[in-house]
Amino acid sequence: MARQYFGTDGIRGTVGQKPITPDFILRLAHAVGRVLKSQEAHPTVLIGKDTRISGYMLESALESGFNSAGVDVVLLGPVPTPAVAYLTRAQRASLGVVISASHNPFADNGIKFFSAQGTKLSDAWEEAVEAALLEDPVWVDSAALGKTRRLDDAAGRYIEFCKSTFSNDLTLKGLKIVVDAAREAATYQRNLNAQNAGKVVADWNPDGPYMRATPKALTSHKVAQINHYMLRSEETFSLKYRTPSPVALRNRYTRWYFKRANSGEEMDASAFRYADAFAAMQGQAMALPDVARLHHLCCADHIGLICDKAGKRAADDPRYQDHLAAAEALAPAHARGAATQAMAKTATPAKSTCEDVAALLNVPLNTTVKSLVLATDTLNDKGEVVKSQVWLLLLRGDHDMNEVKVGKLPGFEGGFRFATLSEIEDHFGCKPGYLGPVNLKQPLKIVADREVAVMADWICGANEVDFHTTGVNWGRDLPEPALVADIRNVVAGDKSPDGQGELAIERGIEVGHVFYLGTKYSKAMNATFLGEDGKPQFLEMGCYGIGITRLPAAAIEQNHDERGIIWPDAIAPFTAVVCPIGMDRSEAVKAEAERIYNGLLEAGVDVILDDRGERPGAMFADWELIGVPHRITIGDKGLKDGLVEYQHRRDAESSKVPVADILAHVKARLSA
Repeated sequence: MARQYFGTDGIRGTVGQKPITPDFILRLAHAVGRVLKSQEAHPTVLIGKDTRISGYMLESALESGFNSAGVDVVLLGPVPTPAVAYLTRAQRASLGVVISASHNPFADNGIKFFSAQGTKLSDAWEEAVEAALLEDPVWVDSAALGKTRRLDDAAGRYIEFCKSTFSNDLTLKGLKIVVDAAREAATYQRNLNAQNAGKVVADWNPDGPYMRATPKALTSHKVAQINHYMLRSEETFSLKYRTPSPVALRNRYTRWYFKRANSGEEMDASAFRYADAFAAMQGQAMALPDVARLHHLCCADHIGLICDKAGKRAADDPRYQDHLAAAEALAPAHARGAATQAMAKTATPAKSTCEDVAALLNVPLNTTVKSLVLATDTLNDKGEVVKSQVWLLLLRGDHDMNEVKVGKLPGFEGGFRFATLSEIEDHFGCKPGYLGPVNLKQPLKIVADREVAVMADWICGANEVDFHTTGVNWGRDLPEPALVADIRNVVAGDKSPDGQGELAIERGIEVGHVFYLGTKYSKAMNATFLGEDGKPQFLEMGCYGIGITRLPAAAIEQNHDERGIIWPDAIAPFTAVVCPIGMDRSEAVKAEAERIYNGLLEAGVDVILDDRGERPGAMFADWELIGVPHRITIGDKGLKDGLVEYQHRRDAESSKVPVADILAHVKARLSA
C-alpha cells in the first residue's frame, strides 16, 4: 500500500495546509488510537513538542483525537525529541509522539511517532494508520473516553538520565561548548548555563515566534567547515540536541579526555567495528545472522558500546561486545567479609548524596550504598490502579541503576515508576536524601545489586534528615535481601562476562538493529504453524533494519582529517574529480580535461569535472572538504612535459603521471 502522508521522518508540512491542520491531526490521532486499541486494551500515549507556537494547537488536536478513541494521554511539554523516545520506553507507554519539524522554518511543523521501545515505527504500522484514516471515525462511549494528565517532571527525568550517562569522575569545567541552539534545543540552553557545564560560544537569532534558526550566512559549505573545526579541536566539542545528546556529549568529551591523557595520541579501538559493518553491507545481501552481529557491533546512539580493553584488534579477536543497557555486571568473585564495625547513627548535616557523605566521613565512595525507591502498580480492567507495591533498590554509591535490567526483574514486568513523595514518607518516615533499609516504618521489598550483597560495614541513610548509618551489615542489622540481581550499569574496568579481560566503554553509531517481537503480532494476526506435535503454534517473529542515512555519518566519523571528509570509494558522491587549472584560458588544458573526464566515464568511474575556473587553492580546498577520494590535476606547465598530477585524498603529496597512463593509473588505484 502506497503511503500518502507518512514520509521518512513522520508527517510534516506548513501549518494551516493539509496535512498540518487541526482537523486532520485530530483524525490522525484518532486513527492511531484505533490501531493501538486493536493491539492492547488500555494504551497510553506520551506527547512532547518543541517550542513552535503552533505546537499548542497541534497538541490539543492530538489529545482530543487520542481521547476520542479511548487512549490515555500524558503531556510532556517542550522537551527534545530524544527525551520522548527515552520516556516512552522508561514509562512503558504504548507510543510516543513528538510535535516538531526539526530545523524546518518556524511556519512548518510535523508529527513523529515512536514505538513502545522508543524506536521509529515500522512501515507496516504506518500503513495500518493510513488505512484507518480512510475509514469513518468511530467515537467511543463517554465512559470509555481516554484521560489526559501532565508529567510535570518530564524534563527532569530526562536530565537525570543524561547525567547518568556521564561518568562521575569527569568534568566539563574549562571547556568551550558550541551549542546547536536551533529549534527545540534552544529551550535547554539556559539549563546548560545554569549548571555551569562550560562556556557556550554560539547562539543564533530568532526567525519566528518562540523559534531560533541558523543564520542565513551559514550555508551547508560553512556548516561542514564548522563541523570539521570541532572534530579537530582538542578544546571544543559540540552538543546537538536534535540527536541523542547524552552520548554525543560523553563521546566528544571522552575523545578530548583521552587525547589529553595520551599526549595527543587518541586510541580508537572502535574503528574496526565500522569497517566490519561497511564490508558486510557494500554490495552484499545481508542474512539475518549478519544483521544480528551488526546489532552488537554498532549499537544504539543513546546506549553506548562495550568491548574488551585493547589498543588494536587482531583479525581473529573474539572479543565480547554488547550494549551498555544489556551488558552483564558479573557477581563479585569474593565472599562477603566479616563485620568489623558496630552499627552507628552518624551526623551528616546537609549531606544528602553518597559523594558528599563519603567526602565528609573521609571514606571511599564504594563503601556507601544508595537507595532508590520504585513502585509497581496493579491495574484493573478499566486501567485504574488498585494496588501499588513499593520497592527499595540498593546500589553501591559509585554505581548507577540500569532501567532495562530492572524492568526484567520478577515483579517489574508490567513497568515501574519512581515512588511518590508520600509513598516514600509512608515507608521511611523521611524525605529523599537520607533513606536506608534499616528501621523502616512499613515493610517493602528490597532488591540488592550483586555488589551490595557482598558488602560489609557499609554506609546508608538513617531515615532521618541530616543522619546516616555506618557499619551496616547483612544478617546482623537487617535481613538478607529478598532478591539479589544485576541491576547496575557496567563501568570501565569491570570483568568481561566472557572471562577474557576487562570492559572498556566506547562510542557507537547505530547503523543496524534487530528486535525480537516474540508472538505479540502473530497472536494479533492469528499467524500459526503446525508444531512437531501437530498442534498450531504462534510464529516467533523478529525484525531488523539498516540505517542507510546513518552509514554516511559513521563513515565520516571514521574517515576525516583537518581538511574535511575522506570518503571510501564505495560510498563517495563522486569517485574522482578532474581539476583543470586555467581551463577558461587554455584550449590544451580544456581538451585534455575533457578527454580524461570522458575516458573515466566510459570506464564506469563516477567522475566530476570542475569547470568553474576557480584558483587552484580554492578548488583543492573545496574537493578536500567534500572528500572525493581521487583527484587528477591538469595544467599547462605539466602538459608541456606530458604529465598530469594524481593525488588520493589520503596521500600527503601528489604524484606526476604521464598523460597517456593516467586512465590506467586511476583504474589501478580503484582496484587496489
